[in-house]
Amino acid sequence: MILFESHAVKLEFDPTIPCIIWTPLDFMSGDQWKEPFIKGVEFFEEKIQEFPGMGWLNDTRKLKSVKIGDVQWVDQWVNPKAKKAGIKKIAFVLPSDIFAKMSIRAYIRFTETREDSKLHIKGFESVANSKMWLKGNDDVDLGEIKI
Repeated sequence: MILFESHAVKLEFDPTIPCIIWTPLDFMSGDQWKEPFIKGVEFFEEKIQEFPGMGWLNDTRKLKSVKIGDVQWVDQWVNPKAKKAGIKKIAFVLPSDIFAKMSIRAYIRFTETREDSKLHIKGFESVANSKMWLKGNDDVDLGEIKI
């Protein structure tokens, strides 16, 4: 189910996992960056009772560099709402772009230094492995990648 779509990003919900899937398609910043996160968190808040254990998957294979202010906004605005809504697991399918990887590492660094952070973040090579982890398949080798 598509929750939001533009030329730069696609936001979907997969009820079989369940998870929200954020897929950047082109460079974005500012409001273009914020809008899908806002819609995703709102959807999460509305559906968490219906889909307990819902996770968030970031398919960042096409991600390019992200402005540090946009990364900080995710930490300052999205993370507190995510925690309050009950998000516990965030998966990343990692990009090959070094600048995109640096942006993801910055987000993780911000997140891990938050006193209120309870998010469990892992990186994977594929969407399928990310979904398996989000679904709770911790007992098999999913090819986790150190971020």
